[in-house]
Amino acid sequence: MELLPIYRLVGRLKLIKLIPSFGFKLPFWLAKRVFGTNSLLLDDIFGETDESSVKWSLDKTLTWQSSSIKMDAIRIHGAKDRLFPIWPNNGEYRITNGGHFMIADEAIAISKIINKELA
Repeated sequence: MELLPIYRLVGRLKLIKLIPSFGFKLPFWLAKRVFGTNSLLLDDIFGETDESSVKWSLDKTLTWQSSSIKMDAIRIHGAKDRLFPIWPNNGEYRITNGGHFMIADEAIAISKIINKELA
């Protein structure tokens, strides 16, 4: 996963730690926009997720250090992912309507790719 330069900067400066946990509770209308979905499942997930967990996971994502270990893996990327926009050579498979929540919204397309690769 390649992080956008602004994400790397936020991680390096540890800016996430400056925001109180309650600042990570997104209203559903904004979460739908950011995650690129209309799925009510997202509302359920956000409703049941503690804000401190969201803060912790964002901090870990933004400060993640990539390893140099090469893996035999396929990359599936959503072309409409607003959180991790697609970069050149970022994914062997691109899901045209896939946003950040495409594992739920585009499950059939993703399943077909996985089944093809496993065949």
